[in-house]
Amino acid sequence: MILKSGFKTQKIMKRFLLGMMLMLLSQIAYEQNVKPISSSGFTIVLPIISKGDYYNFYSTESTTGILGIGASIFHKFKNNTILLGYESPVTHAVLFPPKGGYFKLGNSYFECSYRYTFLNRVEPLIGLNYLTRHFHSYSDLLNVPDKDYLSTSLGLTLGLGLKLAKYSSFVLTYRPVLYNFNNSQNKSILSCAIKFDIKVLKK
Repeated sequence: MILKSGFKTQKIMKRFLLGMMLMLLSQIAYEQNVKPISSSGFTIVLPIISKGDYYNFYSTESTTGILGIGASIFHKFKNNTILLGYESPVTHAVLFPPKGGYFKLGNSYFECSYRYTFLNRVEPLIGLNYLTRHFHSYSDLLNVPDKDYLSTSLGLTLGLGLKLAKYSSFVLTYRPVLYNFNNSQNKSILSCAIKFDIKVLKK
């Protein structure tokens, strides 16, 4: 029953994100025709350093990764920006036990967020995210079982950006977990990234 409930909740989340994307696209089309001082386009995200806590089936550990990739669509009206996108900060580590083996940790976020710009430079951000985490471990050691596990959770997105130039900014983002699906034990991720806004439509 717990698994069925978790799968049902995941379907609801995916439909919610799809609905948000359709609403955003329709709002973009509407405002391009009737409202001034608005723009729409794409944002390229390059996470530089990400630090995350995770559960390795025995205890909570912490790991740090370098680089990553992400992208989103945005709609901006005056100082208000709505973003809907995907980001995959690298927070994986590879370890080699005495007789050989490894473990890998991968994360991907689908995210809906709101950003406000003031002083033409400072950009606080808040939103919700849907995290998918893949944990895979293998070891040649006796009595150490292999693990291959996919977990999901709903989380909060909190960020603070500083514009570096007209279309680029440096962003620090903290994503704490609000609710884990299917008895997952996902933890928070802190990352810093460079973002580039590419305007496609402007009025």
